[in-house]
This record gives sequence, C-alpha cells and structure tokens, in this order.
Amino acid sequence: MNVVITYLIVQQACVLCLVVAVTIICPLELIRTKMQSVQLSYREVGAAIKSSVRHAGIFSMMRGLGPSLLRDIPFSGWFDLQNA
Repeated sequence: MNVVITYLIVQQACVLCLVVAVTIICPLELIRTKMQSVQLSYREVGAAIKSSVRHAGIFSMMRGLGPSLLRDIPFSGWFDLQNA
C-alpha cells in the first residue's frame, strides 16, 4: 500500500475514535462541571440532570460537543500524522 494512503487511513481512524470518545465523554464532563460550579450532592446532581433533560431534551447533555470536537480533531489529526 502507498505510504500516503496508509497515513490517511491512520489519520481517519484516529479522528473517528476521537469523535466517538468525545461524544461519550461530553455528558460526563457536563455533569462534572455542574458539580464543580455549585456544591451539589449526588442526589442534587441527579435531580439537575433530570430537570435539564425534561426541559431541554436529551441533547441538552451534549452542550459543548461542537467546540470540543473543533478543538480536538485538528490536533488529533496533525499529532497522529506526525507520529505515524
């Protein structure tokens, strides 16, 4: 296989893995941020999440996904190409 094609395949695989990982981690980061911004117990965090989902929908848990992807994808693609 051509070396350039191999690098592109590796880069695309790394970017895809990053997108999946960030999509899974995004709601957890939102919960962590809520816990750090206001001193909440675990029960109160659960109530805040339920309230947010009830009022704004399940996609309210994905706030910040776009900026996270815009921050991480270019670096991931460049870094992986440099180390391949």
